[in-house]
Amino acid sequence: MTLRIGSLEISRDQARIVASVGYERRQAEAQAAMREGADILELRLDFYPGIDDPLQLPSLEKKIETLRGRTGAPLLLTIRGRQEGGRFPGDEARRGEAYCAFLRHAQALDVELNARFVRRVVTRDAKARGVALILSYHDFKGCPSNARLQDLIERGFRAGADLVKLAVTPRRPADVVRLLDLTERNAKRDIVIIAMGALGKVSRVLFPLFGSRLTYGYAGRDAVAPGQMRIGAMRRIMREMAEGK
Repeated sequence: MTLRIGSLEISRDQARIVASVGYERRQAEAQAAMREGADILELRLDFYPGIDDPLQLPSLEKKIETLRGRTGAPLLLTIRGRQEGGRFPGDEARRGEAYCAFLRHAQALDVELNARFVRRVVTRDAKARGVALILSYHDFKGCPSNARLQDLIERGFRAGADLVKLAVTPRRPADVVRLLDLTERNAKRDIVIIAMGALGKVSRVLFPLFGSRLTYGYAGRDAVAPGQMRIGAMRRIMREMAEGK
């Protein structure tokens, strides 16, 4: 069955660009991202002040509704804990509560594969609402072996993922090459493979040509994750590279 995020088809032949948007300049960044060619907006809700306070969630919901109304873009909602490189200050129970509170505004959710409590809380409701579930794994220090990464892909799909995302940090050019090989070997499956950092920047535009379903960029002043590129540059490069396939 073809994976969709909102009305967008996600496939090997139709990789999509996701714009990661923070909090302070979210409206301007989101609108700029759509102008530059983004397909999906990722809202990093862990950047939102008060995200761990149940009393503030209704006002945050209104901000999300306004953003969606102004852009019309499918929303991918993410709440990263500190142990995952994010900013969510609360415990796992609060994080699960926050995910569930915003679920009705989402077309997709990104939950860390190893966040087992949150994953269990969110998975059933996401499936019931037809919200695409991305289970992700991040390594900000290194690049595990391909055997280890393949095991994580299998774990993700067994846990109910619609799409499995791996974002790791290469330490040498050979790491990027083997990540490309991993991407191509899994090209028939709904996966996202990202090499983070300066060394892996090429993966943001290259890996989608070999099977990675999504790639992430930014339209604001600063990247949200290491190695992200500006949306407009990514769109131009990917278009030119695709013409030569």
